[in-house]
Amino acid sequence: MTEISDLVKLPDDNAILTAGEAATFLAVSLPTLRRLGDEGRISFITLTKTKRGHRRYSMASILGFIEASLTTSTPTKATN
Repeated sequence: MTEISDLVKLPDDNAILTAGEAATFLAVSLPTLRRLGDEGRISFITLTKTKRGHRRYSMASILGFIEASLTTSTPTKATN
């Protein structure tokens, strides 16, 4: 069986991504990523040196979110 890591070059688990990079990786919009962070579904750090408090996301937290999403998803029932 082929592992996803064999197909896609993933950044190191310790990698820190900008909000744009994280949103692109997850294929979601920036507002959706912010909402997921605000809901506690993806952890992030806030840079306090900037006035806007830019967020950064660890690859480990993103992969944890994906894993949690895959294990808690309920399949939809097909209708005929």
